[in-house]
Amino acid sequence: MDHLCKGFVKDIGFAIVYCNYKEQEVQTPTNLLSGVLRQLYDGISLSEKVTDLHSKHAERKTRPALAEVSELLQQEVTRFSKIFVIVDALDECPEENRSLLLEELRALQPKAHLMVTSRPEVTAIAGSVQLTITAHTEDLARYIDGKFSGSSRLDNLLRKEADRRRVKDTVIKKADGMFLLAQMHITTLATATSMKQLSRVLESLTENLDAAYEKTLERIDSQTSNDKVLAWRVLGWVSHALRPISTKELREALAIEPGATKVEDDALPDTEVIMTVCAGLITLDRTTDLVRLVHYTTQQYLERLKASRFTNMQMEIARTCLLYLSFTGLGDEGLYKSVKQHPLLVYASQYGLVHARGDPEVSLRAMILDILGQEKKRSLIQLTIGIHSGKLSLSPIHLSVYFGLNTVLSQILSDGEDINSNGPYGTAVTVASWRGFEPIAHLLLENAKGTRR
Repeated sequence: MDHLCKGFVKDIGFAIVYCNYKEQEVQTPTNLLSGVLRQLYDGISLSEKVTDLHSKHAERKTRPALAEVSELLQQEVTRFSKIFVIVDALDECPEENRSLLLEELRALQPKAHLMVTSRPEVTAIAGSVQLTITAHTEDLARYIDGKFSGSSRLDNLLRKEADRRRVKDTVIKKADGMFLLAQMHITTLATATSMKQLSRVLESLTENLDAAYEKTLERIDSQTSNDKVLAWRVLGWVSHALRPISTKELREALAIEPGATKVEDDALPDTEVIMTVCAGLITLDRTTDLVRLVHYTTQQYLERLKASRFTNMQMEIARTCLLYLSFTGLGDEGLYKSVKQHPLLVYASQYGLVHARGDPEVSLRAMILDILGQEKKRSLIQLTIGIHSGKLSLSPIHLSVYFGLNTVLSQILSDGEDINSNGPYGTAVTVASWRGFEPIAHLLLENAKGTRR
């Protein structure tokens, strides 16, 4: 993109779409295309059509539909001589959304020039020029040398150049052009305590990615009981979180025990311990402080273990977030200070009730109703999910609809709450329609009929 921006200056539009498997709930085709439209306005002024569309939906407290965004995008593209759109990691976009996204972007041609990056399992775009990118041997060699130098244990064991060369050549061969496999193999080799043991590990390296994951999990399970439990909790949180989480958020989540009334500082696990016990399956971005799985395939592999390893993970995350939100005094300092002092607050408010949706909701109903019954807690949730609407606030019925909590909503309705009360986005039925919760909308409409009889 930097190259394009320098090479083309006048009457050119630029946009980048970053697909992320952790943000599938918000990365809908409508939102992604809206993002493209927003980036085009970095080079031009807002048109009357855009302001009209904004005013229309601001007044109705609704959001534009895909057809509206698509039509507007096609009209605005005519204001440029050409546009360049880069879609990165298309394979991380849900399969049902990929074809729709590409169809809308290709409709912008011939003015639109598209570049798409993806793993090979995604079907190539018909008529497109394709370039296969694999790791060169020289690149892998430099990468492995850097890993040797960065590991004091490997650096000490591989003092002889012949040993270093033998290990490097084997890792390169087994990696088969994949940096991920090379990384996993180096992490495994770094557990060796002697040259003899390192040679045994070297002979056991595999060229199969799933087999490499299996061996890594075997290493995790062979740790001490405390390290093993911590590792699986970390992997559960990182793989099930609905967006990338920071180390501060993760440490607080791991420190909360059943019945806790606050996060105790001496219960916070050390970041380096968290990284070590997971045997290379998670990585820390030092720039953003975000903890991620080492690769998208790690997410796919762990998802296949949900039935055996993560049977109650959604319940654990939901319960932890709800317990956190129940802490006394949370939010008393004002939102900004509260977020600074309580790192997990934003995630717990935005996603705790999403994790509770479905089976966990039944078991956690009392906790949910208690939180929704407190005006201060509702206001805190409302602010953190980005709803600022003056005097209008979200009632228990609005919040239960907003988060799609069917069981909780049924209880609230049976308690007689006003189904027609207005909130920032209108009535509860309006919220259900906006959020796409059709069964909840039908439930509300049926109850509304009952109240009119």
